Amino acid sequence: MNFLDTLCILFIILQFFISGCIFHSIFINNFKINDLVIIPRLLIFGIFFNVVYLQVWHLFLPVNITCAVLLHTSQLFFVLFHKKTFQYFKIFKSLSLYSYFFLLLFLIWISVLTNSPLLPSDSGLYHLPIIKWNSSYPLVKGLGNLSIDYGTNSNLFLLISLTKNYPFYLNFLWGFNGL
Repeated sequence: MNFLDTLCILFIILQFFISGCIFHSIFINNFKINDLVIIPRLLIFGIFFNVVYLQVWHLFLPVNITCAVLLHTSQLFFVLFHKKTFQYFKIFKSLSLYSYFFLLLFLIWISVLTNSPLLPSDSGLYHLPIIKWNSSYPLVKGLGNLSIDYGTNSNLFLLISLTKNYPFYLNFLWGFNGL
């Protein structure tokens, strides 16, 4: 188990939560702090928000470090200057000790999974090349003519391309698949 992988996975979960708070504050704007499903809902909204951002970004530019810096700068701006940020983070005060314990177990489990020496059997065929294409180029017309696998524009591959830019995070393929 690698401590840096655990921190990166925690960072990914936190940035999904913050993106979900941004989405929630723009489009829904009301919640109850004792709602049991608010945290999973915000995480799903955050994944949705990041996918929409990456799809629009990837139409014109590659998913590289500039994309990651712009996304995280907007998240940091939201956390520091939005008036309802404190209400969103107050949710964590209402969680029990068992919830934090299970979150810690989840992080340890995903961290152990990220250090597997085996890659998926087809990762060299299309997983890694598509992630490399996403990180290096904007949306390439006709890429599916090389292989049908290259023609799919998977949201998962865009999210993995984003996390590939994080420093010190070498097991990005396993960690994101685990999440």
